[in-house]
Parts: sequence; C-alpha cells; structure tokens
Amino acid sequence: MSNTSKKSKILILCPKFHPLEDGLGQHTTHFYHTLKSKVETLVITSATPEIVTANQRDTDVYPLVEHWDLRTLPQLLRLVRKEKPTHLLIQWVPYLYAKRAGLNFSFPSVIRTLKKLIKVQVHLYCHELYYPNLADLKSKVLHYSHKWILKQMIEQSELVLTSTDSFKKEIDALWPAFQKKTHWIPVSSNINRKISITPKTPSKKVRIGLFGTFHPSKRVDLVLNSLFQAIQPKKEAYEIHYIGASEDEIKTLLTKEDFTHLSSFLVCTGFLKNSEVDQALQELDGFIAYFMDGLSSRRGSFLAALERGIPSISTTGQYTDSIFLNVPGLHLLSPEERAFQKGLHDLIQNGWPRSDAHFRNSLSLFYNDSFSWEKTTNDYLNLIAALN
Repeated sequence: MSNTSKKSKILILCPKFHPLEDGLGQHTTHFYHTLKSKVETLVITSATPEIVTANQRDTDVYPLVEHWDLRTLPQLLRLVRKEKPTHLLIQWVPYLYAKRAGLNFSFPSVIRTLKKLIKVQVHLYCHELYYPNLADLKSKVLHYSHKWILKQMIEQSELVLTSTDSFKKEIDALWPAFQKKTHWIPVSSNINRKISITPKTPSKKVRIGLFGTFHPSKRVDLVLNSLFQAIQPKKEAYEIHYIGASEDEIKTLLTKEDFTHLSSFLVCTGFLKNSEVDQALQELDGFIAYFMDGLSSRRGSFLAALERGIPSISTTGQYTDSIFLNVPGLHLLSPEERAFQKGLHDLIQNGWPRSDAHFRNSLSLFYNDSFSWEKTTNDYLNLIAALN
C-alpha cells in the first residue's frame, strides 16, 4: 500500500450492512473493517432498526438514510461536508437503491448533484450490472432501464470496480471509453475462518458438503440426485452435509421418493451462525457448488470453501472467470444435466474427494493470493494511489 492511499478518507455508501446476513451486507461489513485497519473509512447506510442497534457503538458507521433518492441528498451533503472524505465508494447492484419495481432513476442525480457541490472522487463497485434481457416486456424494461442507470453512474465515477472479470469485459464491450477506469476486484469469503490446532473430527465416512441458498440456478435437486446415483454402490461410506438448511427445506426441493432415498446419509444442519458455518465447512472432505451460469469470483459460498482448502467441484459457463481454470483440486463440470451427472459420477468413482486431499494446502494458498480481504483491499488502495 502506498503513502498516497494513507492520505485517503473513504466513505462507503451501501443500504445493507451489519448485522444483515445477505451477501452484499456481509461484503460491505468485511470490506469496511479491513479498509479501516489501513486507512480512515466511514459507512453511510440504511436507518433500519437492526442496523442502528447493531452499530450504535461504532462512530464511523452512519445509519441515517430512509430513502435512497433525492431526499437523501441533504443528509449525504451534511455528512460529506462534516467528514470531508476524499473518496465515495458506492456498492452497486441495480435494484439496491430502489424500493419499487427495481428502478431508481433519481439516484444518479443525487451523486451528480453531490459532485457539483463537494469535491469528492466517486468509485462504483459493481456486484451485478443489470437485469437479464428476457422475452417478456417487464424484463426488457428492467434490462434497458438498468443499463441506462448504470451508464449514468459510470460516467460520474473516476474508478469502476467489478466483482467478476466477466462484468469488466461486459462494460468494456458496451462502453469502450470506460475501459481504462474499470478494474476487476473479486469478493472474498464472508465466513471468518478460525485457525485452530484442533483437527477436524475424525470420520470413516467421506463428508461431501453443499452450502448456500436454494435459488433455481443452483439446481440443488440435480446435485443431490446426481450425488445419490454416484455414491450408490458404496453409499454407506458417505455423508452429504447441507450447511444452513433444514430437512423441511430440502423436502420442498425433492420428490418424496427422492428424499427417502437420500435421508439415510443426508445431514442437514439447519440455520447456523457464521462461526458454526466455519466449523461445519472445516469438517468436510469435499464441496460441491453448482451454478447454471458458471463459477465466478462473486460466489462467496464457494470462496468460503476454497479458503479452507476443500477439494471442490463446480461448473463452467459464460460467466466463469479464467482464474479458476486449471486449478489443481478444483474440477469444473458442464452445467448441462447429463454432462454434470456423468462428470460427478466419474470423479466419485475415481476416489474424489479424498483423492484430492493433497491439494488442500495449495487451494488455501490460491485463495489467500487471489481473494483474501487483505488482497482485495490492497488492490483497491493501490488503484486509488495510481489515480492520485
């Protein structure tokens, strides 16, 4: 980190913050705390009761905003004049600042007016770009509206960050004039890893884990049924751990017959605190994370497994970042149903995941070198120094 960045004062703008458990709220919280250890950092966030209560002892967190539109401007202006930040870092998801219909056409005007009144650099951190352009009219309206709003935000920004390399490439292709100021900085694991001399609980059974939400693009039903078919010849030797889910939740995804087949070796942890998720992950021999559009560097649940050096299986697709290709101990399969089933079956028959156990240390090092909070915040501060 350069001396220039040490002179910076960063104000992070995000409606979501601790104690919210969603991915963006946790990312903002971790990014803030890591930045704060290096440079003066503040946060302005939503004035919800849970955020206000949880952060009342941190005088650098301002849970002030009730409406993320032009009504926000006086509050934001007062805070910026009081604190005099050099940089305003805006966490960006297209519908994040909108309460209705996923659209907020006034928010770019808030930032534009602020920049006219106060000298501050704007940095935009994009975690999603716009709604997909599907066949129905609503999707098309959202897609083109989000794209227009994003362009307005980028035009006002001195620096644009993207959480995946594919997002950077999309922006570069859409608006070549913005290439030089657009940079890829991936997310990091939101689950704090506790380094302990206590080894994982010994088990004769092979423990394979899943973790994350039940979004349709993650095809939990396909993964569980494919696993059942793959381990069938030696199913007594395996346990499938679904971290964070209850049996009742899993039942909603499977037929009654499929759940009956799986129930004898399926372990559902139910809801866990982050410290308990950490322990549950460290008990695993292998980890599976299916994404219909491919593994990318904004998948916090996968990065949590990678940080702990767990041999893993995921999928490749249009949004797969090249950094994940050819990593020993990480297998990328096609998301197409039959190809995924066959690939998983072949890996299990060849001894996965214990056949990859010797890659655990290198996988953890790969995470630290590429995705750790230390790495991503330093990369951001180095970009600030280069701008200055």
